[in-house]
Amino acid sequence: MPPRIALLIVGGIRSFSREAVRQSLRKLQSELPDFDTFCVFRKETTLLQTSEDLESFRQTLVIVRPVRAVLYESVDIENATQLHAQIVSINHAINMARDHRKYDFYIRWRPDFVV
Repeated sequence: MPPRIALLIVGGIRSFSREAVRQSLRKLQSELPDFDTFCVFRKETTLLQTSEDLESFRQTLVIVRPVRAVLYESVDIENATQLHAQIVSINHAINMARDHRKYDFYIRWRPDFVV
């Protein structure tokens, strides 16, 4: 039986909507066995402003096929540092995955990562 894998895409949107990221995700899908994807995105203030931005974001989500996705503007914690916000976001993604099913592996993937 292949391992159960949860891919956790966590972080700022940045270049997530670009074709290079979509190609990376397709490559990952071709090389890994089946996996479920959970997304926790921080909305960048300069992104997702136009219909073209939204369509590009949607195209990437179609490839990712997330089981669940969350988009937030800021972590609502007083005096939260950038590192603390990242840890809270990663923890949120792990909890979403655990609520869905038991996994053998949890892989954190940055939204702007390209292989």
